[in-house]
Amino acid sequence: MKENATSPEPDGFAALVRGGGRFTADIDFPDQAWAAFVRSPHAHADISKLDTAGVMAMPGVLGAYTGRDLAAAGIGAVPCSAPVSDRSGCTMSVPPWFPLADGRVCHVGQAIAVVVAESAALAADAAEAFEIEFSARPAVVDGREALAPGAPRIWDDISRNLAADWEAGDRVTVEQAFERAAQVISVEVRSQRLATVPLEPRAAVALWQPDQAQFVLIAPSQGVAPLRAQLAICLGVGPDQVRVITPNVGGAFGSRTQLYPEHAALLYAARALRRPVKWIASRTDTFLAEAQGRDTQMHGRLALDETGRAMALRADVVSNLGAFATPHGAYIATHNFARCLPGVYRIPAVYVRVQCVYTNTIPVGPYRGAGRPEAALLLERLFDCAAQKRGVDRVALRRINLVTPVMIPYTAPNGCTYDSGDFPRLLDRAWTLIDGDGFDARRSAAARLGRLRGLGIGLYLEASGGASREHSAVVFDEAGRIEIAVGGQASGQGHGTVFAHLAAERLGIAMERISIRQGDTDRLGSGGSSTASRTLVAGANVIELSLQQAITAGRRLAALRLDRPEDEIEYCKGSFCDRQTGERLDFGDLVKWLQTRPNLPADAPQTLDQETSAESSPTYPNGCHMCEVEIDPDTGAVVLVDYVAVDDIGKVYSPRHAEAQIHGAIVQGLGQVMRELVRYDPESGQILTASFLDYAMPRAQDLVTFRTEFVEIPCRTNSLGAKGAGEAGVAGAIAAAYNGLLHALAPAGISELEMPATSHAVWQALARHARAEGRG
Repeated sequence: MKENATSPEPDGFAALVRGGGRFTADIDFPDQAWAAFVRSPHAHADISKLDTAGVMAMPGVLGAYTGRDLAAAGIGAVPCSAPVSDRSGCTMSVPPWFPLADGRVCHVGQAIAVVVAESAALAADAAEAFEIEFSARPAVVDGREALAPGAPRIWDDISRNLAADWEAGDRVTVEQAFERAAQVISVEVRSQRLATVPLEPRAAVALWQPDQAQFVLIAPSQGVAPLRAQLAICLGVGPDQVRVITPNVGGAFGSRTQLYPEHAALLYAARALRRPVKWIASRTDTFLAEAQGRDTQMHGRLALDETGRAMALRADVVSNLGAFATPHGAYIATHNFARCLPGVYRIPAVYVRVQCVYTNTIPVGPYRGAGRPEAALLLERLFDCAAQKRGVDRVALRRINLVTPVMIPYTAPNGCTYDSGDFPRLLDRAWTLIDGDGFDARRSAAARLGRLRGLGIGLYLEASGGASREHSAVVFDEAGRIEIAVGGQASGQGHGTVFAHLAAERLGIAMERISIRQGDTDRLGSGGSSTASRTLVAGANVIELSLQQAITAGRRLAALRLDRPEDEIEYCKGSFCDRQTGERLDFGDLVKWLQTRPNLPADAPQTLDQETSAESSPTYPNGCHMCEVEIDPDTGAVVLVDYVAVDDIGKVYSPRHAEAQIHGAIVQGLGQVMRELVRYDPESGQILTASFLDYAMPRAQDLVTFRTEFVEIPCRTNSLGAKGAGEAGVAGAIAAAYNGLLHALAPAGISELEMPATSHAVWQALARHARAEGRG
């Protein structure tokens, strides 16, 4: 396989900084054709006519393919990798998600056909000229409305549009606790639907290699091995017949973990035409057909005794999956969410029920945090409301309910065992940093100026790690250079720099001798993905194991080469040294010697190279974020005044990278609270936020300088002592900012406000309350 673009440098970090990254859109092949997709303008409709003849007659058009063509070729549905079980024990209902619609469309933007032409412009023109007739059906876009009697049915064989009615915990014990409780607190919270909108729109280059009977897909991803496995199932071929390559990735945030329908359709077209086929999504394509995030409606209840100590927690959730089940959408809404309850709090009994529902909306998948921010948001709203109703201090109420260091290791009622942590310390430190004791004076000063001021608290604990088996391959050359391949794919986080630093430190050699490779199943056919804040722990763990195996093999080979007992050979800073003679051999010397094909004993290592797989245990990053806001009641404008974050992500190996991860996650959390919302028309199901003209993102002017600190409490379940970091800031930010907003509005009598809290939404809430009191 040859193409006209040179390969990027191994790590690519320096190239990215210089603007020299190489992304999928930068890759071209000789004789390359271009694709465009025909998408549904309806949220729910039957396709009554679909004619390709007129399109095929257009100049430059090479092929026009429909779902019928792909089905005839044996191409199946996008697999749901992690279905969940219903309360009855049955596996959830999963409708087939074919790469191209099979006679009915179920959301606006669903792919119906793919057109391939000699240029991108010709393909786009042909896609617009497609002759399609529809017979519209009623649509439903809200999760709770989809469950209601008489709601439009998305799938004929799925009653009430219910994919799964899932539960976890001890319902009976929880209900008994509520009966005995001195006080029961209830809250309703909605974590609205979000667009993931990475900076790099989706793109792909599809190839068919007939001499190897192999499909090749070049596309942004968060891990090539999982994507290859899903593709092989969809295409109906063995994994060895699929190669996936991922160059630099311009952001992912969870949405690049999965197989998309377009991937399979493009590969089919490439094989049909025997030409490379390239597709670059428009920003509108990304809004219409990339997995969206969140969209859960939560009802929480907290039982307290006379002293304010929590007795039980119940969460009832409706999760809107969209029209189809993405590979991990239901798992996130259920298992990921439940693993973070009761978080940092000592709540003896917890029960969670989640109803996963299909609607006529874009399917939902992982988005930074993936269920964990929702759990933190629900808990922190409950504790804020409990403090308000009891008339007690918010910090004091939290403090008496926190799991304390003397209780750790602590096994929560959900089965998770926290191996390390000091939650009260983080709460106290954040309160000190933001000068919580001085807040009342600041609030009074703001009130004199006619402003509303609030201080929000967001404690969180995440269960990070997910599918924690990871793979690595280590290859040595005669110059002493070392190439390390690892499964998880970077998307701008600087994984390569951190991994190279850790490997250099472990081997005692210069970092320049090490290159980190990612993104090619021909280089490493197994491995995980950069999800669930797992990459540092899982990747470094397996790299450490591979390097240790290489050192062990090197000691044996050095002993054979020097004709010395193995126990006389020691490893030190890249060399194997004979303790008696001082003679030294480095990795390059051993590689050169092995190339002479020495007659090695049968039980001796035949190479220094290693390929290793290893499991890593979950980690539990945690922290306390606090956010101070001010509101102008005349305009509803919300101003972020101060923000502090104190996080325990275990041992911090690269403070610069870790801080960047926390900062980025905070911004995404603040975006959800203040700006972002995917909106659908409730009648037609049309998406109303399909561009940046309608979908608002957080901007620098909305922010302040974040003050962040790390409290390093090493994890005890991995040799690094590290915990996940990539998603932690989201969970703290959403809870802290939302609580801060409602704390500011409390003196005006407002206790509920749906996110996002745009200026208009805040102004409307204040105006409604004023009218209700006869002041408006």
